[in-house]
Amino acid sequence: MGHRPIYYPLQRHCFLCGEVPPIKKMFSPCCLSPAPAIRLVTSKRRLHLRRRNEIRAMRAVVQRVISASVEVEGRIVSEIGPGLLVLVGLHESDTDSDAEYICRKVLNMRLFPNESTGRGWDQNVMQMNYGVLLVSQFTLYGFLKGNKPDFHVAMPPQMAKPFYESLVERFRKAYSPDAVKDGIFGAKMKVNLVNDGPVTMQLDSSPSLPRNTNNKVEDSS
Repeated sequence: MGHRPIYYPLQRHCFLCGEVPPIKKMFSPCCLSPAPAIRLVTSKRRLHLRRRNEIRAMRAVVQRVISASVEVEGRIVSEIGPGLLVLVGLHESDTDSDAEYICRKVLNMRLFPNESTGRGWDQNVMQMNYGVLLVSQFTLYGFLKGNKPDFHVAMPPQMAKPFYESLVERFRKAYSPDAVKDGIFGAKMKVNLVNDGPVTMQLDSSPSLPRNTNNKVEDSS
């Protein structure tokens, strides 16, 4: 069974094959043969490219926890008590300004109640003197192609490892070296946590951020 090609009046080339159709014809003769899969493949390709171009940000999934730990090969490599577990996804286009934004926002998110005044959502992790556990997770930038995940927009491992290490160091300088823990980059990890609330928030850096290397973290009011 054949198909009817899509034709736009201002388009001089055939929508499917790209050939210039004969005079007074809307489509090239090659398109009269059955080819229903062509448009489907084209639309999927366009959707993939649109997703790739639209998403340009570092991503963090922040969870308020009572406790959290990372286990590698049966050994606990990092653990915290009350605080924040932060899963970090690095986009292939991330820069230092994205890292500065995520660091500043995570450390100043008011996710904890003020025990003195009884006000909820009033204190950040630094004011509470709680811990921060960072875990690199490239699957935050996964998309389904059919039923199979695609991670092409995630930063490649050879670039992501030093960038992630610099992000961890940024957190430690902005807060406290003893309070900020992390997992093992590239390792198969078991992440254990007790979510407090539950409270989970997704944070993306803005693609319009000014590109700078300012490491200072400012408190938000």
